[in-house]
Amino acid sequence: MEVIWANKGTPLHGPLGEFASVRIFGKPNAFEDYTAMGVANSEGTIVASVVFYDYSADAGVMQMSGAADTPKWLTKDTLREMFAFPFDQVGCQSVVMRCAVDDKRMGRMLPAVGFKKFILPRLRGKNEDEAVYVLHDDVWRSSPFMEGK
Repeated sequence: MEVIWANKGTPLHGPLGEFASVRIFGKPNAFEDYTAMGVANSEGTIVASVVFYDYSADAGVMQMSGAADTPKWLTKDTLREMFAFPFDQVGCQSVVMRCAVDDKRMGRMLPAVGFKKFILPRLRGKNEDEAVYVLHDDVWRSSPFMEGK
């Protein structure tokens, strides 16, 4: 697996944003101002994309969303590179991920990384709550994924 980064104006920026947008929201163009991290398999096919957006410099917070066609992309090295962007390069103190309350895969993976879960009533509409996960930089740095780093 190869990690690929794309900023606005680079050739893979749009395709990586669309990869995540279509898989998460079922439509293109859900993200506007973002940086994307893609993961390609050995054949060069994109199998995952993480989009970093809604950066608040004053608060030191950024949102991130991701989608994948296979769980094999998510390795310890990929996680380290993924969180190095907001915490080490940008200097965020927290990152936020939002997903459906009943998303079992994210409900297992995010707390394992160190995210804390909050349920916000009606955030997805009048009849649907949303899970908001928050990860702080100090929690990430002390996680088992960072052992030896």
